Amino acid sequence: LFDLLGDLYTVPMSGGAATRVTEGIEWDSMPRYSPDGTEILFVSDRSGTENLWILDLEETDEDERFRKLSDSKRDNFNSHDWTPDGEYVVASKGGSGFGLEKLILIHAEQGGDGLPLTSEPRAARHLGPAVSPDGRWVWFAQRTGSWNYNAILPEYQLAVYDRETGEISGR
Repeated sequence: LFDLLGDLYTVPMSGGAATRVTEGIEWDSMPRYSPDGTEILFVSDRSGTENLWILDLEETDEDERFRKLSDSKRDNFNSHDWTPDGEYVVASKGGSGFGLEKLILIHAEQGGDGLPLTSEPRAARHLGPAVSPDGRWVWFAQRTGSWNYNAILPEYQLAVYDRETGEISGR
């Protein structure tokens, strides 16, 4: 599963021709299969602003296949992952432009604004959430501040959020 020039594609694991899954003027990107493989979570501007969407691969009614998960008017989404049970999505959500992203948790059926998982340090950017197989840990990359042309390396450090205690390790 991959994105190319604003459309989503699948290709068999054994290789072969890619099949277009979405097409049109909407810019679709960053696709992730649900744990059971029946849905695709992705970022799209199909509602006029960038939001998280879910594509139901088993739905045959074209009008019912796409469901908007987040309801943002100005934020951006840079990365996301499903929890192993498929009930929630952990996403990196930031303000417009070069906003500093924080991790949020969104219920996969109810959607909405999501609940904040991380908020501190305020000047930190949290990207690339990856949920552990048991669902307890959320690994992510963090850095202080937004993009900087003359950044001093290393820019990002790994950190982990514990969903049971709410604590972050690795700062």
